[in-house]
Amino acid sequence: MTTEDTKKLIDYSVSFAEKLLTDYQEFYPFASTINLSGELVQVEYFDGDDHPLSQDLINKIQPILDQKIDSKEMRAYALTYDVRVKRDHLSDKTDAIAIKIKHRDLNDILVHYFAYRLTPQKTFEHLDSWTEIIT
Repeated sequence: MTTEDTKKLIDYSVSFAEKLLTDYQEFYPFASTINLSGELVQVEYFDGDDHPLSQDLINKIQPILDQKIDSKEMRAYALTYDVRVKRDHLSDKTDAIAIKIKHRDLNDILVHYFAYRLTPQKTFEHLDSWTEIIT
């Protein structure tokens, strides 16, 4: 069940982020969840700020999602955001879609990175991908 939930969250998050990047060349952090029935649900959050800082938005959404996991209102969530990141000390920084996944059946938090490049024609090009485990 955990692998299926994670796959649903990643597939949705990458697809939605790719569409936003292709259409707007940027996106605000967004979240999705897997409810108790195993269905993917988009999370809607708006606090009145039309132009929030991405980190502020993450700081507001993540505690809400954590509380819902802790109270067993859902099985898993994905928090998706745009980052500039290095895979390791030998690599250069690259743009990447980061997807932080927390599942009620796992002790660790997984952060999946999907590096990308937007071409001059504003098309999306997938590069490298990797996962980090946060214990």
